[in-house]
Amino acid sequence: MRISRDRWGTPMERYLGVILLIAFLLPHSNTAMMLVNPLLCITLLLYKKGGMSKFSIVPIVAILFSCGFGIAAGASMKAYLTAGTIIVYLLAFPFVSGVKIKNIYIYICFGIIFFSQICYIFHWSIITSLLDRLYPITWNAEGIENMAATVDAENYMNYRLGGLYRNPNHLSKYITFLLALFLVNNNNWRLRRQIPFILLCFFCSVLAGSRTGFAVTGVIIIFAIYQNRRTPRWVKWSAPVIGIIAFAILLSVGGEEMRALQIGDGLKDSAGLKLELTLDYIINQANPLQLLFGNLDIGLFVSPYEYSLDCEYGYVIYCFGVLGLFAFIWFFIGAIRHVDKKKRYFFLTMLWMITSSIFMSYRAVFIFLLFFSTLYNKAIPERVTVLRGRRLIRRKKVKPHFIYT
Repeated sequence: MRISRDRWGTPMERYLGVILLIAFLLPHSNTAMMLVNPLLCITLLLYKKGGMSKFSIVPIVAILFSCGFGIAAGASMKAYLTAGTIIVYLLAFPFVSGVKIKNIYIYICFGIIFFSQICYIFHWSIITSLLDRLYPITWNAEGIENMAATVDAENYMNYRLGGLYRNPNHLSKYITFLLALFLVNNNNWRLRRQIPFILLCFFCSVLAGSRTGFAVTGVIIIFAIYQNRRTPRWVKWSAPVIGIIAFAILLSVGGEEMRALQIGDGLKDSAGLKLELTLDYIINQANPLQLLFGNLDIGLFVSPYEYSLDCEYGYVIYCFGVLGLFAFIWFFIGAIRHVDKKKRYFFLTMLWMITSSIFMSYRAVFIFLLFFSTLYNKAIPERVTVLRGRRLIRRKKVKPHFIYT
């Protein structure tokens, strides 16, 4: 089948798609991602109309304060480079204006994820060895490699073996990013056109073995069904029942050993433990200045257990302090107001901040802000104000000149 030029998009949309593929496939190398992604971001600015978002100023100031306190804390050069990278993204946000990512690039990224999972399931060593070199395991490498070599296809879903990137949380994170962007970009489609991609994403999420990924994928699908005006009313009413039936079928097929379904254990052992570590740092370890402005370098964190913070709010509090946490909340609340209300369920992907990270991940922060930029519309709050003013005029609650002053 021949792909028409329209599917690839305009020259700017093609360029945006190429940048997404580069960021998505860039090897696991902190140095590469700290250099390449900011350069890609800067090249996008050549085509951008308008300046930076005013909501970026507050988190930038908070990060600069943390850099000053990082000197006293003994922060490493890597921590300063990480802070500098985030500042570059905040200065450049939104990266683009009036451009969206075409479906073909979403399909390519998802296809690579799905293919990587198939390769690991059936032990296609030629490809998996290449993927392991490009995306090396950074935690318990020997144990995971031994497990992956012995697990057969039937029991693959009972373990957290992931696929591309090998870390199931990282893999599932990008599945949810792609799914959410696909759904908001195609919210005028009928549900039956969206179902094939939805089912594939759901299946890949289960295969990855990430409990957070499974939960976030399910929540996004439910919200998409209710937000789509073209979804039949009977489908909206029956969606909860269908969801319960699907969950019961998964339990009967995979049993309680299927890792993605062990959400209760995840709340206790993963989310609960990370919250406990963060509270322990706030109450027992941090002095007032550290708590307020942070230490900048997560490598300085001393855990009372064998686990690290490994969650967005924990990372931000430790690196940038409580002021940094509120600064990032300010940024997101303000910037999300510039996204169409019908498309705001894309930000359900931010649930990942409970058990993983987006802003403190070199790859995830660039891809997330790239997707965010394509949804960002500076004129939305102003348009809402004008429409609200017109409604007040019709109700004779204000004078007509209200909307022009």
